[in-house]
Amino acid sequence: MFFGGLGVYCALIALIPALRRLLRPLSAFLDDVAVPVSANLAYAVFLLLLAGAVASRKKAAWWLVVAYLALLVAVDVVLLTFAAWSWLPNFVLCGAGLVVLMPGRACPAARPPLPRRPAGPAVRSGG
Repeated sequence: MFFGGLGVYCALIALIPALRRLLRPLSAFLDDVAVPVSANLAYAVFLLLLAGAVASRKKAAWWLVVAYLALLVAVDVVLLTFAAWSWLPNFVLCGAGLVVLMPGRACPAARPPLPRRPAGPAVRSGG
């Protein structure tokens, strides 16, 4: 849901220049507190596809999001050790995202695999 919202936001500011100028402070805030925000349709499509894949419980998308958030948390820890306290909200948000995503690893796939058909010719009965 988070990446989907960011994807819609990026698409809106990419398509509507007046909205981009109006929401420049919000974009700067999201850039500082969350993940990078860009007025780019390709980036918006990537975020929307990533959100859809995570929502449908695709393991590759889950690993990509967890690795990305873990990398952001690691960078935030390094920045916080050098007294760059402005990165604390980003650390809290990304850490919370990791905490929310961790239980999802054990969830089953969105759709169970289809049963296999027995090999050989089909036998019709009756009729």
